[in-house]
Amino acid sequence: LALSMRVHKENLNSNDSIPHLERRDEIGSLANSFNELKASIIEGNDEILRLNSFLELQVEERTKDLVEINKQFMLSEKIILETSEAICITDLKGVIIRVNKAFVKMSGYEEKELIGSNPRILKSGRHNQKFYKDMWRSVGTTGNWSGEVWDRKKNGEIYPKWMIINTLYDEFNKPIHYIAISSDISKIKNNEEKIKSLAYYDSLTNLPNRHLFTEILDKAIKRSLRK
Repeated sequence: LALSMRVHKENLNSNDSIPHLERRDEIGSLANSFNELKASIIEGNDEILRLNSFLELQVEERTKDLVEINKQFMLSEKIILETSEAICITDLKGVIIRVNKAFVKMSGYEEKELIGSNPRILKSGRHNQKFYKDMWRSVGTTGNWSGEVWDRKKNGEIYPKWMIINTLYDEFNKPIHYIAISSDISKIKNNEEKIKSLAYYDSLTNLPNRHLFTEILDKAIKRSLRK
């Protein structure tokens, strides 16, 4: 388009001047009108060329922005997909719309089984309704929640995980999604149990030792004093 307009402008400028401009009759008046029209066309052509150059610059800058945004998007996608933490994204109704590899591995479900489902399919039954009400009350008031949750894998195995829930907002600060990031803490819990066992039970007989007796007695005394 720009090339066509430049050629048209060159043709207009290269033409001979309109004849009969000096005449004072109707032909001279008509010639002057044509001359004014020609000048107007040349001026309009210049304006179109300037506008076209501006638009080309805007398109070029926008293209660069889109390329950069796409790079950032691809990087974010790779981070979500490959990170070792399990990630689950839901809509405001709690329907799962995105999970990563770690979440699939942790839950034991396939991705196609999870997408469109509700996270309640992972409930272990170890938490009561108050636990979940308090969780979502925190998410609703502060936008986030974190804590220990016991879930159930597809094969029925119950396991502990540390989960952080954050609310995602749009440009108008309205919530649009929830994102949960989880880490399996089974090994940590097992180590805690081993440490507790070593501290409170005899390693040879596996019977409660003096430390456990003292702790239970102390709790019983405090309970008795309160009552």
